[in-house]
Amino acid sequence: MSTLDKFIPQVVSTILSDVNQWSEFDSIQIILIKGNKSNVININNGVAEIKQWCLINSVNIQMDEISQEFQPTPTLADPQNETQYYSSKKKVKLVLVPNTEKKGNKQQNEVKLKSDRFYLQNRYFYFLYFITWYQLNKEKEGWQKGKKISNELIFEMIGEKTERSYDWQCGDEANEQTRAKSKLKECCNQFEIIILDGGYFKLNTKILLKKRMLKKY
Repeated sequence: MSTLDKFIPQVVSTILSDVNQWSEFDSIQIILIKGNKSNVININNGVAEIKQWCLINSVNIQMDEISQEFQPTPTLADPQNETQYYSSKKKVKLVLVPNTEKKGNKQQNEVKLKSDRFYLQNRYFYFLYFITWYQLNKEKEGWQKGKKISNELIFEMIGEKTERSYDWQCGDEANEQTRAKSKLKECCNQFEIIILDGGYFKLNTKILLKKRMLKKY
């Protein structure tokens, strides 16, 4: 049995995306969570071997894939699940810092969550920034799931017109907004930074809402 084979039983129950999609990726990051413990498995250049194993053994494995374009950069010394943020009665401080510059081919938008730092690509940082901005400036209850986000609101948010647009602006018919919410959780070390409450996307209620949490574009 190869080293990769022994991981198969542990990940069969993770149902996030079809195994047939793996062929386009060079590496996969798998997060296994049991109780209050989590483990991360990085598999490089092993996609073909896993797919072949599945075909031979008639196993349909589903799990979440992370491409080279989207890789979270956590800085936690001791990664745990989101309970570390809930353990305190104090509100969690959040600061969002847009950054148009790139490191290599990746954007370096910064999320400061308590004492931790995470760096996000524009696609998901933009969604987080919008939900936060909307709660602070429009409706505290958040953004209604599935509702389209107009360009006018985006222009108002960043203070100028932009050609940038993402699929989650078109609603949630194909789960674009829901997917963005899930990706943000992955990025922030499994802390559910955006929640769905009564049909509205909003910041986790443990997060302290304040005007200074948004740095300007």
